[in-house]
Amino acid sequence: MSSVASLYGTTTSAYTLYNMTVKKKDTAIATYGKQKDVQSEVDYFKSKIGSIKSVDDLFKNTRLTNFVLTAVGLDDQLNSLGLVKRALTQKASDPKAVMNVLTDTRFKSAAAVLKLGEDGIKTLTDPATISHLADLYVQGKYEEDLGAQNEAVPLARYFKAVASTLTSPYDILGDARLRKMVTDTLNLPPELAIQPVETQAAVIEQKLGMKNLKNAAFVDKFVTRYLVQSDQQQGGAASGPTSYLLSLFPGGSGGVNLSV
Repeated sequence: MSSVASLYGTTTSAYTLYNMTVKKKDTAIATYGKQKDVQSEVDYFKSKIGSIKSVDDLFKNTRLTNFVLTAVGLDDQLNSLGLVKRALTQKASDPKAVMNVLTDTRFKSAAAVLKLGEDGIKTLTDPATISHLADLYVQGKYEEDLGAQNEAVPLARYFKAVASTLTSPYDILGDARLRKMVTDTLNLPPELAIQPVETQAAVIEQKLGMKNLKNAAFVDKFVTRYLVQSDQQQGGAASGPTSYLLSLFPGGSGGVNLSV
């Protein structure tokens, strides 16, 4: 049984699992962080990170690198460490820096936390940063385990967390997680991805309406629509008590019509 399953049971319904996480909120993450395998990695990181003398030392230690990249949301880049190191060790103020050229905004976000390009390992080894990265690691592993049980749940949680900060369709298009969640919910065809980015942005704005994301009730309904659709697409998980929810969302194949 996974660590998340020990908290929520083995339900595979995205809608049900998501709402369980909402109900338990931060208490579940605190409990999850006490799991032996998770705590072991946190303890290792805290005991070893202070002994590194350079950025090279960090990347030579696979376990520390894995921990840090998981904490900053780049754990899927472990097979591209050359790119990661180059992106994270350049100065964010340089418009030609890799992080500023890549469409994947996670690199820029990670660089803002670590500041390797600005001051080497000074920020990384600061006690406040160490504590912050430990918290981020537990959160990241928690979301990863949720995704193993149902991949839609961490996407929905992420969208809910950042929705009110999004101001442009490009914020969505530049983030793989947001792009998937939003385009799936709006039932946009995969072929949209081959259109010019300006066209993609215009479609997102037309179908979604960025101003709606400032409305918490709209965001909640959008998340519910995504979760229920996901359950239905995953083979009938929404055919039971949640199936009726689909009827609450008119315009399923076009724009969003979520009255609030």
